[in-house]
Amino acid sequence: DYSYHAYGLFRTKVALRLLQQKMTLWFIEADAAWLQDPRAVVLQTPGDIVTADDLTRNDKDKVISTGFVLLRPTEATVSAWNRLAKRFETVMQEAKTGLFAWVLKKINFKNSMGDSGNEQVMMNSIIRDKTINANVSWLDPQLFIPGKYYERINLGWKLPMVVLNNWIIGNEAKIARAKKWKHWYLNDSGRCLLNA
Repeated sequence: DYSYHAYGLFRTKVALRLLQQKMTLWFIEADAAWLQDPRAVVLQTPGDIVTADDLTRNDKDKVISTGFVLLRPTEATVSAWNRLAKRFETVMQEAKTGLFAWVLKKINFKNSMGDSGNEQVMMNSIIRDKTINANVSWLDPQLFIPGKYYERINLGWKLPMVVLNNWIIGNEAKIARAKKWKHWYLNDSGRCLLNA
């Protein structure tokens, strides 16, 4: 909804400011399951932007995972994030005042923006823009995988480092899926099972 995308714009502006201050950033969504420590692999991977493929498809159709992305403060990364901030601002303004807002009002559907303010969708076109010239490195899709992994778990993949807990809606559903595949380490009293 609008407030979620407003938070996305805020986060993008904070990231842009930090990149302009020459800080390296690593965005990691809190609901990812770390089955191995990925720091050495991620930090030693070259590139302006280091990310996982959110759909684990072929090279041409890879989808940036904005929930697991390392950003180095290069000119290309700053340019990409600056463009993302401007697109975000445009989308947010149009949602408040433009045709999009009028249509939502007509159908009595408040606050929903669909994918129009989705930073992942916007970043996919930005990183492919030749004027940005960003060097994007894609992490091994068998080690850094999206939630689609759970649909393919019997395909003989090796144990991943990180499973991004996406492609499932709601905390309860995510917890149930993690428990089913033994990626949940808390007991009912909130104590870590590994230390119990």
